[in-house]
Amino acid sequence: MRELATVHTGTDALAALAERGWDALLAESAHPDPTRRAAWMTAWRERLSPEGEAVAITVERDGELVAGAPLVVTNGGSLSRVRLLGADGPWFNLEPLARDSAARRALFAAMRDLPGDVLILEGIERDGASAKCARGVLPRGPVVATPDGFRLAIADPPKSMRKRRKEVRRGLRRAEDAGRPLATEAYRGQEVLPRLDDLLDFHAAHFDRGGVNGLAGDEARPFTRHALGELSTDALRLIEVRDRDRDLVAFDITIVNGTYAAAYTGALDRASGLPNLGWISVMALIESLEQEGIQIVDFGASSDAYKGLIAREVPLCRVYAPISARGRLALFALRLRGLLWRGEG
Repeated sequence: MRELATVHTGTDALAALAERGWDALLAESAHPDPTRRAAWMTAWRERLSPEGEAVAITVERDGELVAGAPLVVTNGGSLSRVRLLGADGPWFNLEPLARDSAARRALFAAMRDLPGDVLILEGIERDGASAKCARGVLPRGPVVATPDGFRLAIADPPKSMRKRRKEVRRGLRRAEDAGRPLATEAYRGQEVLPRLDDLLDFHAAHFDRGGVNGLAGDEARPFTRHALGELSTDALRLIEVRDRDRDLVAFDITIVNGTYAAAYTGALDRASGLPNLGWISVMALIESLEQEGIQIVDFGASSDAYKGLIAREVPLCRVYAPISARGRLALFALRLRGLLWRGEG
């Protein structure tokens, strides 16, 4: 059995992944992030990521897809960069998919041979199979740290989860004592979509992070509505927290793929004066997911401190691999200036 790697470019690149069985390969992977399903990636590419040329690599064995990666090629200055699609997207667990080590090596060899100057693999697990394969197959290049991801194994939560549950009980009790009892309501599948406009309005009204709102901003909102609507009818999960007057004070949305869930987004009304709203919402979400047999909840990569209190850190990295003489010179210059450091191995 021999692996056959094929490079697809242009507007049909993501369609080639889908046609050859990308979603099925994703579903059997250890971390089947639902925002990496073909429909979601296509919606993001078409609506929010017009820059660069789309590229997809498929690796087949006996006519069956055994590895793949969606990429994009961009030109900045005199340097051509090949990156994993979604590196600056709305979610995406970016690990290239591969069924086994032979398929993974064939995939990385195909990436190594792409036309371009520098191959950039972002958001991959520092000690995972992709990083190890990169060190063995790709030209020597630097490795830099990126924000860690956070992943909750429901069967093995951190000990700090107990404290969060106590805070939830305390917050509910204090709201009750203040005459503002709170109620949580769970919705799933097609029950979520009719509520989406109100949720996005709420998110926009209570967005306090500065900068562009990548979920409910003017540019992002059409994508959010379209992408969530493209998911299967049973993929969405929603927790709403409402006060005595039935006003929404917090929500969390999760997207499910099999027994894996991506905690996609949420918001809370900090001006309400109600205590522990965020914990009340997210812990209700985790409890409802646990009841339906979800095994892993992925909270994504960011510096949000709360994630480390309910999930375990997943160290991530970014690999820069030169794939041309110009790329080697560029990375060498960056290392000399101290802007990159070489990883071990």
